[in-house]
Amino acid sequence: MSSKTFEIGLVMAGAVSAGAYTAGVIDFLLEALTVWEHAQKRGKKEAPPHKVEISVIAGASAGGMTGAILTAMVNDRFSPIRCLPERDPNPSEMQANKLYSSWVEQIDIADLLMARDLKQSDGKVNSLLDSTVLEEIADSAIQFNGNEERPDYIAEQLQLYLTLTNLQGVPYDINFRGGSGKGQTIKQHTDYFQFQLSLQEPASGETIWLNPGDDQAPGWKLLQNVALATGAFPGGLAPRFINRPFSHYNLRSWPIPQRPDSVDAMSSERCIEMRNIKPSWPAHNQQQFHYLSVDGGVMNNEPLELARRALANGQRNPREAHRVNKSVVMVDPFPSDNENALTSAEEIKDYDLVSVFGQLFGSLISQSRFKPDELMLANDDNVYSRFLIAPSRYTNGDVKAEYPIASGFFKGFGGFISRKFRKHDFQLGRRNCQRFLRKYFVLPLNDARQNPVFSNYSEEDFQRFSFMDNGQKKLPIIPLIGDLQEEERSLQWEDLKMAEDELGSLRSQVHYRSRKVIDCLLDQYVENNFSRKIAKVVARFKRKTIVDKIMSMVTEEMDDFGLK
Repeated sequence: MSSKTFEIGLVMAGAVSAGAYTAGVIDFLLEALTVWEHAQKRGKKEAPPHKVEISVIAGASAGGMTGAILTAMVNDRFSPIRCLPERDPNPSEMQANKLYSSWVEQIDIADLLMARDLKQSDGKVNSLLDSTVLEEIADSAIQFNGNEERPDYIAEQLQLYLTLTNLQGVPYDINFRGGSGKGQTIKQHTDYFQFQLSLQEPASGETIWLNPGDDQAPGWKLLQNVALATGAFPGGLAPRFINRPFSHYNLRSWPIPQRPDSVDAMSSERCIEMRNIKPSWPAHNQQQFHYLSVDGGVMNNEPLELARRALANGQRNPREAHRVNKSVVMVDPFPSDNENALTSAEEIKDYDLVSVFGQLFGSLISQSRFKPDELMLANDDNVYSRFLIAPSRYTNGDVKAEYPIASGFFKGFGGFISRKFRKHDFQLGRRNCQRFLRKYFVLPLNDARQNPVFSNYSEEDFQRFSFMDNGQKKLPIIPLIGDLQEEERSLQWEDLKMAEDELGSLRSQVHYRSRKVIDCLLDQYVENNFSRKIAKVVARFKRKTIVDKIMSMVTEEMDDFGLK
């Protein structure tokens, strides 16, 4: 890697239907890098002389699905979506942009509320929603002709990590000294797959090869299944069957704290060591490990550490502005608002059995995502090796909107209800990415002068490409060239409101899916024919109550968002 290259690790958090926002962010990022690359090849002075390269992608849930689409898309012709909000993209433009076609055009609640999955599974209910459309989208998205030259801003060996929740778990034994010979078995349910897009097959036994010249190669077929697995929202979408060698886990290394043995006791190189720890597989195991997998975001929704370790490659990533040459950039449609309100004593005391178990499930997810090492670095203003792109929207009165993305209601499933919600969020992603590159993904100019990445800059270059911000000159890491400096326009929030006929159509679809699911569940679990018929009659009267409850929840949240 050239010393004049700045490496990026893209981290895409879970997003549900707000994957449309993440897709918009990536769309503008790729466009900015492409325009810059073309300007450099023309030799024009408007192009800064350093280089930026995406070398790692890590994603969970919808972010992982977006990462898989991106990895396939760089092997084909790419055309950014620049026509919004004036007009919708035409078929040719959508064909050259799998991010937009997958997240805005192809996914919709009408398909998710069908019953094709129940026919495929002989009436066995695997999820509340019909997931078959996701398989079709994955099949379409992971297709390319393989004849296009890969952009220079994509690393020759692009690493892709997708997180999973492993429902079987990988067993490890903790052995204690004593006469019993017994110990304690623990299981690791936080899991991931590692892929590599490269011309040559990777040497690592755990890394799956993605051949850029053949979209029918085994690695791409596996990627499709893993992408569906990382996005399999528990209960809502069907889990995925995973089959992989035991050796994948036997090769893994873990960060182990070490006793400081020098004066430099705070050095991470001395305090942490990567060590291989083999699982405690049963003696009768075969060659393959089988398990069901659900949403990777349940256990690891922001896989920062996977991207960071891959970027470090066994070393320590420089964090200071005058030395930084690698950075994690996270796209998170649902970041915390930092308003950490605590539950009052009166509310805590007012509990029952159901509420306790509900809190327990949420506590398990929150604890599995807690990362004290990331917390320490994220709160340090002098760390320039991690950045965040999150939704931000202003009203016509230039007031920051309480709800920035249209997909945010109904636990993030709201975007599936209407294409116009997803289109809005895609364009907002482009707009937010533009602002991020222009204002935040920068270094102080004085530090940039000392940074080896910019060592081939002349003083004239530093002056030409820097800008003044809050009384300090700064240098962008990814410049905006030409007309990309013109402000990205946004879709109007007022135009997103749902009409009564649209809500009526949604009610009919919810009613249809609920009837199919309830009938299949009764067929599956009530063996007695007479009892089953009685249960279906009762369910017919209760179904309206269920649909009314669902629609009430949806419309109330839409009303809060100003979308009704």
